[in-house]
Amino acid sequence: MRYLTLLLLPLAVYAAEAPDEYLAYQYNENVRIVLSNVECPKQYGGKRAAAQRIDKHYLKGCWTNDPTTKGNIKIQWIDGDTSTFPATNFYPAKE
Repeated sequence: MRYLTLLLLPLAVYAAEAPDEYLAYQYNENVRIVLSNVECPKQYGGKRAAAQRIDKHYLKGCWTNDPTTKGNIKIQWIDGDTSTFPATNFYPAKE
């Protein structure tokens, strides 16, 4: 029983840090954009985002509510590009 506890402890720590909810947007048939509630590093600001391709490649970014337009999500991608999408495009998703 003690060994089982030691094996499950890392999973409990991960579950405690995992976001409760993700928001997803199926951008096209090959790409979905996922927003999490995990904070980005302070130099970037916002919360973590990723564009996930069907071939398992992804692009990281950070998202915020776009201050210039109400109801939009602005994503600053790690490669320097930015994207803005209506918040209504995103739906609750797991993983």
